[in-house]
Amino acid sequence: SKIARLNAIGEIAAEVAHDVSNFLTTILLRMEMLLMNLKQSPSVDSDSIRGALQEIVQAARDGAEAVQRISGISKSDPYEPSQLVDLSKVAEDVVNISVGQFREKRGTRVHLDTTEVPEVFGSATALRTVIMNIVINARQALKDGGDVWVRTRAENGWAMIEIEDNGQGIAPELMDKITQPFFTTKGEAGSGLGLSVARKVIARHDGEIEFDSTVGEGTTVRIRLPVVDEARRRELEQARTDEGPPAGAAPGIEVPDVLVVDDDAIILNTMKALLVGAGLVAESASDAAEGLQKFEGWVRQARRGPKVVITDLRMPGLLGTDMAKRVKEIAPSTKVILISGYLGEDAEAANSPYLDGIVSKPFKFAELLKHVQDT
Repeated sequence: SKIARLNAIGEIAAEVAHDVSNFLTTILLRMEMLLMNLKQSPSVDSDSIRGALQEIVQAARDGAEAVQRISGISKSDPYEPSQLVDLSKVAEDVVNISVGQFREKRGTRVHLDTTEVPEVFGSATALRTVIMNIVINARQALKDGGDVWVRTRAENGWAMIEIEDNGQGIAPELMDKITQPFFTTKGEAGSGLGLSVARKVIARHDGEIEFDSTVGEGTTVRIRLPVVDEARRRELEQARTDEGPPAGAAPGIEVPDVLVVDDDAIILNTMKALLVGAGLVAESASDAAEGLQKFEGWVRQARRGPKVVITDLRMPGLLGTDMAKRVKEIAPSTKVILISGYLGEDAEAANSPYLDGIVSKPFKFAELLKHVQDT
């Protein structure tokens, strides 16, 4: 029924808000730590900076995929199992990403103890989110300082991850309630969704989750996921190979390979720089009018335009869909990719005969590049 669907959407929205809050906290703390390190030692080595930035990017990407769960802009659910996942790598990512939160809370520490475990079939994004939520819960249980351990191991056809803390523990009468949506022991500071999300995600992975806790001694959360058999592994690895990106585009020429049009200067310059870094010749324009002027100039002078035009949907003056129509009238073979950041507008734009692809914000550059290279 409509009411049931709205209730489901409301619950997902609350889960997403909870997860995004964690991701944003992680990003802010890692940025603050990076800035502090640079202030204290301007000669911080590039590897340290690169590692911190990679962790920030990973948290941002996971946050973007969480938002896609409710926005409907993703054609597939990013929490749906779809790939081979190295559980030890997921654990390492979580510890590296969460270290800033432990440093912020004096006297708390997080430890990583991983072994080589067989891969599982799952969603790395979903599993990172689950483990991050559990690690954050464990840190919050350390009222007077303490430790959290994150361990992985293989056991009888299962890949296992264990998160243990020596915090305050959970009262026996609450153990049956901790995975219920909106149940929390943190008062207004908690949403009561972290373990509820964990239970649902692990169930979707055909796994098991269990909790052991002793008041005054701490809590241990164990997650078991079925490992992938050899035949299934070969099948998935072949699919992963087949999905590899095509070769790069041609070297620099008089007419650019790609024209990027966006009224947001930061997004525009970043997209252009990334395209150039990918071996493409890119030109930019800050609105549709400027973009069309440049496009028409190339066609007039060189008798051809860029192979690809990337345009934002909402811009002052002409919409991106209007620009797409004009581009196709001038040069029908030009590929036009629309970038949209508004919920519900993708479906409308999808009906346009002048578009060859739609990419929804927030997006990964690899997704945009694949559209560009598939010409």
